[in-house]
Amino acid sequence: MKSMKSLDLTVVIPHHNRPTLLLRLLHTIPPHVSVIVVDDGSDDVELIESYCASFDNVWLIPLLKAQGAGVARQVGLEHVKTTYVMFADSDDVFLSDAFDIIEKACDESVEVLIFKPTSMDLEGQLAKRHLMHHALFEEVHAKTLTSFEALFKFKEVWSKVYQTKAIQNFMFSKTFVGNDLLFSAQVAIHCHEHVRWVNECVYAISDHEDAISYEHTKERYKHRLQANADYYDYCFTHLPKSTFHQLIDGNGVLILWPLIKFKDISLTLQAYQLYSKYGIKINYKALLKRVVKAQNQAH
Repeated sequence: MKSMKSLDLTVVIPHHNRPTLLLRLLHTIPPHVSVIVVDDGSDDVELIESYCASFDNVWLIPLLKAQGAGVARQVGLEHVKTTYVMFADSDDVFLSDAFDIIEKACDESVEVLIFKPTSMDLEGQLAKRHLMHHALFEEVHAKTLTSFEALFKFKEVWSKVYQTKAIQNFMFSKTFVGNDLLFSAQVAIHCHEHVRWVNECVYAISDHEDAISYEHTKERYKHRLQANADYYDYCFTHLPKSTFHQLIDGNGVLILWPLIKFKDISLTLQAYQLYSKYGIKINYKALLKRVVKAQNQAH
């Protein structure tokens, strides 16, 4: 077992206009771990430069204009020279003993290590965004869900350690939201035989109103629709058709959202056509529950 100080590990962080939160994250990464911050066209680049320059282990790559976290992650990945790579969102943090746990878990025979995440608000209080992921770990360890199936449910790239050589040719979508869907599909399809689910926490997702996952605009919906199109196309092309239909669940969210939020029938039709193109069956029961829930919240 290598000591962490000799283990080649890089943390790639896409960043846009959150300098204070970025600084908080950087303080949770020890100095013997390499960091690449890809600034995605922030307004105050000089401030970001000064923050990054205060850490000997941080390399800043500034992009002239905002192109989305997917592009930023792709740029960062292209510059990784270490054996292992992690991705972290700029508003999240690593836990105090994270890298000790990572050191013990790393194994040359494992291409992807998946750690159980937790979640916190900006005051450091326990939140609820991690509960779905914890349920996945329980199902995998109870063998009620295979690791392969769980990989298609845990689509986010954070709280995971990748062997760089295993994923260095994988691609992120060039969208502002949902850009890790395509990447996660490639990981699930090509790396699933060399994955380990580690039942320990190293990473805390940030749960706050300004989080990108809570930004619901029509433009972001269009990006999410495109990200899902990239995801479905890759899975449909690289999986047996029976496996595709078993793993890909059409819960109808893409159809529901433009109606509830934007009253936009054309976007709903686009989403429906996307499901139809790949023969994805819509779970109308789940869709109806979401409609009722949305109506109750509106009142």
